[in-house]
Amino acid sequence: MFGTFNCMGRHTVTGIISAAGNQFEDWSSVYRIFSRRRIDISAIMKVIQSNVLKETENAKHIIAHMDDTIIKKTGKHIPGTSWRRDPLGPPFHTNFIRETHISKTASTASSGGSELKYVS
Repeated sequence: MFGTFNCMGRHTVTGIISAAGNQFEDWSSVYRIFSRRRIDISAIMKVIQSNVLKETENAKHIIAHMDDTIIKKTGKHIPGTSWRRDPLGPPFHTNFIRETHISKTASTASSGGSELKYVS
């Protein structure tokens, strides 16, 4: 845990080990931890989905909120970045920027009156 918080730059397994001060010890146990998926994501999503369905079963209105964010990046080897059209560029000239595109969605549910209940 200490290495993940103190790792500067890219959070690779090697960087985390070095940030924890264990770069001169055996790395095989640490790599074994990160080599397999230890969380069953589909089981977690089933629990989330069942809870959301319970919360919204009496809802008359469900409103989705979406945020679409562009974060400019300069590195060529940053995962998830690519060349995309700059939305702030002039309409008569297409500018390209390296960026990471992040989309987040949340929803609220209303069971009548004016109260809204945050769902996800």
